[in-house]
Amino acid sequence: MPPAGIPVPPGCPCRIPAGPERAHDHRPRLRIIRAAITDQGDAPTVAEIADAVSLRPSLVYYQLRELEAKGAISREPHQARGIRLA
Repeated sequence: MPPAGIPVPPGCPCRIPAGPERAHDHRPRLRIIRAAITDQGDAPTVAEIADAVSLRPSLVYYQLRELEAKGAISREPHQARGIRLA
């Protein structure tokens, strides 16, 4: 995952699809989380995920709650990097 503020290059596996399905496809968020944990040893923040997928942090927060409800991730409350893959 590129550092915050650096645009995601075309063809990067973190790239989200264009069109209306982009907000509902959770795979890019999971790839970003997995890449950050693998590369940096820690999960990304909501703001870092939002920057990488070009969405508002509030929408990413909502989607993380959906992923948690589906059992794809677990989150530690009140921790910026508290996302864990299930």
